[in-house]
Amino acid sequence: MRVTVTFFAFVLAFIACQHGHDSIPVQPSLGIYLTRDNVPPATLAILSHVEPSDEPLISMDDITSYTWSTHVLHVSDRARRILDTLSVPVSGKSFCVCINRLPKYCGAFWTPISSMSFAGTTILMQRPTPDSVRIGRGYPADLDSTKPDPRNNAEVEAALRSAGKLR
Repeated sequence: MRVTVTFFAFVLAFIACQHGHDSIPVQPSLGIYLTRDNVPPATLAILSHVEPSDEPLISMDDITSYTWSTHVLHVSDRARRILDTLSVPVSGKSFCVCINRLPKYCGAFWTPISSMSFAGTTILMQRPTPDSVRIGRGYPADLDSTKPDPRNNAEVEAALRSAGKLR
């Protein structure tokens, strides 16, 4: 009987510990990912789901701050080096902004030498400063301002605020 009571107490303690572990808040992990299969930017709008690559190109650790009003992302030296070497064709290179690897919105890295237009979210490879990029709308400019702005995602804002990165 004593062994049964001890075992039962152990099981209850284990369950209580597991429940307590589940309720610990986990800070969301924001990242900019390339698309898993290098999805062409022109097909992003027609896809119902885009799978991000396994690892972020730019992680929350690479973000030094984010100015929400202008959507300017300030990055670490490591991220700057990655952006400096990223090969972007004139047709763009797709990315997804993800929280815990779940896409919140997608867009394309875009080169300023491109003669092609793009109506989605863009990160222009011509950066405002060496340590920043601007997440914009469209290339060469916002081609359809009547649509909702995907950059104003409340979950992305909350993740940046939670990490102390929001300006």
